[in-house]
Order: sequence, then C-alpha cells, then structure tokens
Amino acid sequence: MQRKKVTIAAVLLLCAFHALCSDDVDNQKCVSSWEVDCFQPADHLSDSDPVSLKLSAGKKLLISLEGLPDYPVCQWGREQDTLMNLNGSVSMVTPRLSRKDSGMYKLTCKSQERTIFSKTVDLRIVERPSKPKLSLDHMDNPNVSPYFKCISEGSPKPSIEWSSPSPRVENKDIDDWTAQSSDTTTNYAESGAMCCATNDEGQECTQLYDFDLNTASMKPDEVSSVTISPSEPLVLRCRKNADCSSKWEHDGQVLAETCAENEICIKKDRYGKRCMVYVFIRSVTSQHNGTYTCKNSGGSKSVDVHVMAESFLSSQLPDQFVITQNSSCLPATVSYHPVLQRCYWEAPDGSFTKCIREEKVTKHRTVKKCGPLKSGVYKLHLEAGGKMETKNTSLCVAEEQRSSIKSTDHYLFVETVSVLPATSTWMRSSLSTSNSSETNPSWEVIERKNHSVSDGFCNQKLTSNVSAINVTMSTKFQFCLTDQAGSRCSEEHWGGVPNPTYQASVAYQSYDGHLLMPLRIGILALLLALEII
Repeated sequence: MQRKKVTIAAVLLLCAFHALCSDDVDNQKCVSSWEVDCFQPADHLSDSDPVSLKLSAGKKLLISLEGLPDYPVCQWGREQDTLMNLNGSVSMVTPRLSRKDSGMYKLTCKSQERTIFSKTVDLRIVERPSKPKLSLDHMDNPNVSPYFKCISEGSPKPSIEWSSPSPRVENKDIDDWTAQSSDTTTNYAESGAMCCATNDEGQECTQLYDFDLNTASMKPDEVSSVTISPSEPLVLRCRKNADCSSKWEHDGQVLAETCAENEICIKKDRYGKRCMVYVFIRSVTSQHNGTYTCKNSGGSKSVDVHVMAESFLSSQLPDQFVITQNSSCLPATVSYHPVLQRCYWEAPDGSFTKCIREEKVTKHRTVKKCGPLKSGVYKLHLEAGGKMETKNTSLCVAEEQRSSIKSTDHYLFVETVSVLPATSTWMRSSLSTSNSSETNPSWEVIERKNHSVSDGFCNQKLTSNVSAINVTMSTKFQFCLTDQAGSRCSEEHWGGVPNPTYQASVAYQSYDGHLLMPLRIGILALLLALEII
C-alpha cells in the first residue's frame, strides 16, 4: 500500500514538472519559417477544389502528411508531370521556388490502393518587384527631347510610378510579369527623376543621377558614388541654366558627343533656357568603372561609378535593445548589393513577419519590426545577392508603472525594477536652509550607487535604502533612478507625514505572467503528493 502511495506521488510530481517545463514542441511538426512554408493536406480534406496556396519567392514548400492515415503513397506534380513521390515518408520539401513555378499542381495520396486525398493546388509564387532599369528612349530625333524608360518585373506584375508624372506618361505591359513606363525628360528639367515599381510584396526604386551646376554645393539628392551590376543601364545628367558648354569626362578624358550601340552615349538637350547633358550606357561593364565629371566655365561635379559583379550583405543590430511602451518599432541598419531580396523578423514566440522597409528610396538602409513588441530575443533574417545573414538582439520592453519611497523607524527604502546597468541616487533637502523653498528645494546627494548587470538586464528587481536618523519632519528625501529606459524620481517627507511627488515615476514588471499558472499547478501537485505519502 505504501509503495502505491509513493508511485501516485511520483506521477503527480512528474505531472507538476511537465506543467512547468513543457512547450508542446512535439505537437508542432509542420511549422513555417522564413525559409519554408508548410502545407498539410489533412487540414484541407473538406476544402473545395482547387486549394489555393501563396508563397513568397525564394521559399521552399514543405508538404507534410501528418494526419493522413496508414502511411500513404503520394504524388505531387503538374498535370501529367510527376515531380515528386512520397512513399513511406512523412514529408517532402521542394527546391526554392520562383514566380515561374506558379501554376496548377496535383497532389494525390493513396493507401492500400484507395485514394484518401486528391486535390488540385493553385500555387501562386509572389515576388517583390525587381530594381527598375532606368534608361533613355526616343533618342533618334535630335529635335525632340529624350524620354526616360523604366522597366521592372514582379509577381503580381508591378505598377510603375514617377516622382513627378506628366500627362505624357506611356505605360506598357511586356508580359505577365513585366511592366514598362516612359515619361518625357522635359518634365524633369529642373529636378531629379525617380521611378518606383510597386506590388503587394513591396517597392523598389531607381533614380536618375542628376547634378545641378547652378549650385556649387551638392544637393541632398545628388550622390558622390554609384554601385551598379554588370549589364545594367546607367543614366547620368548635369544641367546648367543658359549655359550649354558643359562636357562630361571619364577619368579625365573628355567624352565625345556620340551614341554608338552599347557604348557611352552623350546626349545634349535644351528645354527653354535650361541646358542638359546626359551620359547613357545601355549595358555597363567593368570598363565603365571610374570617375565621371561634368564641367563648364562655372564649376564641376563628379561621381564615382563602381561596376560590381560580387554581392555583399551586412547589417547592424545591437546585442541589446531597450524601448519603452511608447516606442513601437525595432530598427536595424542594412547594407547590401545588388538588392535586398528577403528580410524577415523572427519574434521570441517563433512567429515570422516581413520587414517594414522605407518607401521611395533607391536603397533600404533601415528595416523595422513594429509593434506590438515583447521582451525576448528577436532575430533578423536577411538575403541579398545569394548571401544570407542572421542577427540576434535581446529586446527589453520597459513597462511603465509608478513606485514610491517607503519608510520604517530608521530607514527609507524603495523596491522597484530597472533595466541594468543603472545608477540610483538618494538626495535630501531641509526646508529650514536659507536657500531652500517649498517649491524649489536645494538637494544634497547622500548616496549614489551603480548597479551592474548580473544574470539578466531586463526589468530586474532593485532594492535600495538609506538611513534617516537625526533628521526633522521638515526634511525631504528624493530617490532617482537612471537607466537605459530614462530617468525618474520619487520624493517624500520624513516623519510619518508622507507627501509624495511623482516625477515620471517608473517601475517594471519583473516576472512573466504566463509562468504563474504552471507554477501554481506544480505547487498544488507537490502538496497533494506529500499528503498522500
């Protein structure tokens, strides 16, 4: 009988431990990530045909047979073309998918010669717009100003917008994925030009590299360096009012006013009193590296062109990041070439969201994850030019809460929480002094202490006290705490007559609420086990 009681107690203790430690990881085998999307046919048994699936380009598709009976044999393919067979395994993974993999697929699963699942799957691969290619068009007629032409691909097919569109914008669809738009250069005789391609997956932009020789200083939209991939088009322009003598040089050599195929093309254009000189290269190569300078009698401006076949990717994300509840975004700085193809944030709970990127820029230099945010480890997953990178940061969300000074017969003390490291300061002021007043007391520092990081840094419990012997009731005490979340102070009279004044008084929760219920379950089970014994 005694052994039976002990066995029951052991089982209860094991259940208590499981309540505290289990994450139910084993029940979540079909999990999507920033690299893989999961499709589980058992979840679609009652769905109408076809089943619609939408994936981002660059991801793989995981087909999981969990929930289907008797270890079925499955086939996956387009029409009569079987791409993959599943025989005795529980899942399969496709290669990385592109927009060309969009279409109708058939998934059929049989068990003991009986069909248990047969569905048509409408697979749509969505893809961000490609970085638009900006070139010059309508250059044959010397009496007509050229046009800008902008081309981009994506899924769904992107729409193209200009920074200052004119009524003469010409839009043309090349194919199911490619859009083209043209606008006259005369609409941009006094400003730079930018075209942006946008679809449901995001936006990419390209600019004219424009230089205004009417001013000696560089304007905000003028650049000193350009990085471009081989075979891409390049358009440079300089302009000067009432002066058509400007010339372009490449590494000190004056460029002749010619327009040979696939070579550097120089095009002069005049619109009213404004004179413009273009450099247009249809397809850049390494020979086009160097410094391009536009000169006239009034001055010059230069730009360094780098034709780079290699890709690069880097990001800056601090190891620790502290925000208040009023802040709703977690930012990171990125540098890449040629384009940032994929960008995902992974939250502490394992969920994934696409990065929020800047709009109407030629480079996304800041990517964000915006609220609601929770304390924990966030991961930033990036891909550019075939290179991948993952960065981690420990995010602390400082939750605002009031705190005050408490007193005993001989001490004043404060119990609060802080984002470490922190500095606490105790000060006092006697209103009987000559330079003090009730509204503007003179404070004397009596203790200042630095609190370092120990086991953790986020919302850590902090207790501080100070002796209050041989003081009068007219003495005021103030406790101030400064950490990465800011500064806040609490103030109180001594002598049992509290008069607290809160100055941005802040404290933070020390424990996660979701741990309390398993803890209670564990304690109750332990008490019950001891009672049985």
